[in-house]
Amino acid sequence: MAPRSLLRQLDLYRVQLGHLRCRQVYTRARRTVGARVGAMWPARPPVAGPFVPLAPRPLAMEIAQAPAAAAEVLRGTFRFLNMPAVAMQPVDWSAAPGGSLLWSFNLHYFHHGVALAQAWLATSDEAYAARAAELVAGWIADNPAPRGAGWHPYPVALRLQAWCLMLAALQDVPAFAPVAPLAVASMRQQAAHLYRNREYDLRGNHLLADLQALAWCRRLLGSNLPPDLAEALAGCEREFWTECISQTKADGSHEENAASYQMVVLQGMFETAVVWERAGWYVPADVRARIAAMFDFLATMILPDGRIPMVNDTIQGYPLAARDLLAAGAAWLGRADWAHVAGGADLAYVRWTLGEAGLDVLRALPPGPPAATSFGHQDAGYYVIRGGWGPHDDFLLFDAGPLGPRHLMGHAHADTLGVVIYAQGRPLVVDPGVYTYIAGPWRDHFRSTAAHNTVTVDGADQSEVWAAFRVARFARATLEAWEPGRRVAASHDGYHRLAGRPSHRREVLYQGPGAWRIVDRLTAEGGIHTYMLTFQLPPGARARLDGESAINVTLADGLAVAFRFTADATLRPAIEAGWVSYAWTELLEAPAIKVRLASDARLVELTTEIWVCKRPA
Repeated sequence: MAPRSLLRQLDLYRVQLGHLRCRQVYTRARRTVGARVGAMWPARPPVAGPFVPLAPRPLAMEIAQAPAAAAEVLRGTFRFLNMPAVAMQPVDWSAAPGGSLLWSFNLHYFHHGVALAQAWLATSDEAYAARAAELVAGWIADNPAPRGAGWHPYPVALRLQAWCLMLAALQDVPAFAPVAPLAVASMRQQAAHLYRNREYDLRGNHLLADLQALAWCRRLLGSNLPPDLAEALAGCEREFWTECISQTKADGSHEENAASYQMVVLQGMFETAVVWERAGWYVPADVRARIAAMFDFLATMILPDGRIPMVNDTIQGYPLAARDLLAAGAAWLGRADWAHVAGGADLAYVRWTLGEAGLDVLRALPPGPPAATSFGHQDAGYYVIRGGWGPHDDFLLFDAGPLGPRHLMGHAHADTLGVVIYAQGRPLVVDPGVYTYIAGPWRDHFRSTAAHNTVTVDGADQSEVWAAFRVARFARATLEAWEPGRRVAASHDGYHRLAGRPSHRREVLYQGPGAWRIVDRLTAEGGIHTYMLTFQLPPGARARLDGESAINVTLADGLAVAFRFTADATLRPAIEAGWVSYAWTELLEAPAIKVRLASDARLVELTTEIWVCKRPA
């Protein structure tokens, strides 16, 4: 991508600024000029423990075996974002391999500390508790002032929650007990700092994490908090519940419209509700109902192979496997249909949050899939048509939704009217994923329209995605038809900013097992326009041209699928190199179908017929 001119940069900033709320601008300005200094309360060691209630513990905190991550941390190595393990003894808290701030954030989240606590619970080996104590003491000693990656609000929020769980598990273990008072004193400082720097400039899942951490500190640290701080944090608990309803939608989606962050938010709401219910604290009824709706939404989005569509910024297995989270919801609310969809889940998360009692509920649920196979999520704009709930059934996702709330599109991709298709349970047309959050060519590629399963007009992105997390002008989709189980159609205005004001309308029909029809109608007021239709195939697929208007695809297991194209203009199908990224920093080469045409007609109609033509022997 060519460098942007100064005038172009200024234009993007101008449009971007118009999306923001006044409080976002004020909060960002306040943080930029250095308001993130000092702490509201001194770090005096509190009175003797217990520091976090043990009866009951915040979560069930039962675990059958030590996590693999705990053994690595015990050896002094850290592994994040699918990058090579980094050996650090002692820990360099400023480390950022490859310049990745996200790697540094992960180091400061202290999820590795929770893994050590889990390992101790599973084995009673005090080496794990001793290592946890060493890491906590090391962090406190090496990060005294609110500067650096570890003091950004989001890492503070996640670390506070992690330390609450570590204290609950380890505070009475001899190898950890001496550091527990220091940990609580530091948590008071961190909570005060986070309270002053709640992320009203970003909002979204970041603000929810901030409020959740402060609510946990207020409830779990109790009398170890100064009264004025405890009073301040009580307001954060009320605000957390309010924000849970504000950010999530009636259809169970989260406003950022990225599957991974839907699960991040759902996990936080679910775990907080479990902690509160175990302690006998009040959980608002509307929040509990919204959590149920979010589990319902998640169930409909799980693909036949257990993955989730990588819409917008979505990473497989982040924050955990979708089936693992859904299984916990099934056990919590006694939902047999969710349990069916979650079949094959690793039940360690159910045991961790709900204990053996949760597993008993899950085992007692009667078998049976959900009754419906089509789902129109109007708030999210995601429309799902399934052939059934088995591992060899078809699946279609059609994206006619907003990129996110106007004030927060940092996780958006320019993928409006994109599709994800599974044929006979196998991935056929896939979303390319994320790969990285580092600004540059790869971030630009994975957010671009050309990388997604939709139509690019005149080489431009539908929405002006730029930098790492910014969107200026953006496409607005309008649903035009929804016939559950058969048909969905929508259009968008993302290209109206171009000469001739091009428009794109797409209709998708499910024609029965292994067969789909996609009709793209492209209109313009004048001039010659170039159009490119993309279908990203999965890694391992093989594709070859069949004449001038067809492409045959063979998936890794031998399933053969035909793509045939017709248009009222000369079209040129081609097979090009594409990329798919299921995990952070993972690049998998995979063929991409590209169909190009140019026309000065006011209406061009391009039809794609897709059907399974040969099944594996």
